[in-house]
Amino acid sequence: MIKEFRTVYVVKLKSFFRKKARGIVMKYGIFGVTVICTLVFCTIGRASADKCEYYVQQNEFDTALTVCSDDIDKFNSIQRMADTYINRGLIYIYKNDYAKAIADFSSAIKLNPTDSSYYIKRGKAYFDKDQFGDAVADYTKAIELNPNDATAYNLRGLAFRGKGERDQAMADFKKAVQLNPKYAWPYYRIASMFAAEKRANESCDWLKKASDAGFDRWGYLRNDPSFEPIRNVKCFEEILTGK
Repeated sequence: MIKEFRTVYVVKLKSFFRKKARGIVMKYGIFGVTVICTLVFCTIGRASADKCEYYVQQNEFDTALTVCSDDIDKFNSIQRMADTYINRGLIYIYKNDYAKAIADFSSAIKLNPTDSSYYIKRGKAYFDKDQFGDAVADYTKAIELNPNDATAYNLRGLAFRGKGERDQAMADFKKAVQLNPKYAWPYYRIASMFAAEKRANESCDWLKKASDAGFDRWGYLRNDPSFEPIRNVKCFEEILTGK
């Protein structure tokens, strides 16, 4: 991910090519012209893609939306075009325009159907629209492409839970824990499911495991309605003591 964007980048490129172009043409003739054109197009395209990503990272979403939209069809690199669709989709997520986000993620997937992260992003958009079946399908595809991705299992577990498929959700959360024992959220999700079922001791055990794995979102826990059935149970109160 780009760390910073220098606004003088394109200016420096122009200066560079003025100095180098004459020598390239003299050495390679007409082929040299082709080389120059290709280098300029690719490098300017990279600058535009990085600029789009930069504004997304700076949370300047209105500017980012303009830059991404203006530049999205200018690249001769399929991967950079796909990445720009992803960045613009993330902007639409921020703006709660899930339909446009899904459309952009789908465009990125058409360009690069083997990137598991694209399916995860589209799956999240479907999840936020309560389209849990579509979310499950995307997370399943992500898992097919990257079977060791604990995040994908955790997210698919949430989607299964949204569909009311309790056993599949529990299986996915446990698989996520198996793949990454230091990943706190699946422990938390299992605890929340047991809490909703009023199985306080099991819920508290999994909350302790979540804490051991680094969970520290105690304000989130206090406001999570899943834990309402065990909120006054001693073991739950003890976990929250001092948090």
